[in-house]
Amino acid sequence: MFDLTGMTALVTGASGGIGSAITRALAAQGARIALSGTREEALRGAERAAGCKLLEIEGSWARAWSNVLAGQEPWPSKRAPGADEAVRVAKSVAAPSVWQTLGLTPKATTTEIKRAYRQRALAAHPDRGGSDEAFRALQSAYESALKRRAARPNKIKPR
Repeated sequence: MFDLTGMTALVTGASGGIGSAITRALAAQGARIALSGTREEALRGAERAAGCKLLEIEGSWARAWSNVLAGQEPWPSKRAPGADEAVRVAKSVAAPSVWQTLGLTPKATTTEIKRAYRQRALAAHPDRGGSDEAFRALQSAYESALKRRAARPNKIKPR
């Protein structure tokens, strides 16, 4: 590759597989890494894999820089459609149930759970104008719903 010693690279999505691999490759070439991601344990894993201390930055700053690179305003005034709803669900006074967070009933099938998660993840994801907190709440609800469904596969019949 090439020498990146003394340079800083910003890696968004560093908690995912591709982001983690890019982080390792850049660190191997001597770059300092500033990263952003949504899963804390995966970010720590990227740091271990890179073999050096990584600088974690708030997702909103990573989005702002990505916007600048794309020729857009760094801080768009308009949030993504549905982002406010995802934040509202995550921050409600009474902790919402797994099913409320996903917008489903407890009788939802695995396919319906996956579909609802994908739709809501688009609005709640930090790269799409949502907050880290709302996205983590959605991920947790999704994982819990799938575990509950797997624990009782015969209880719910497909529609």
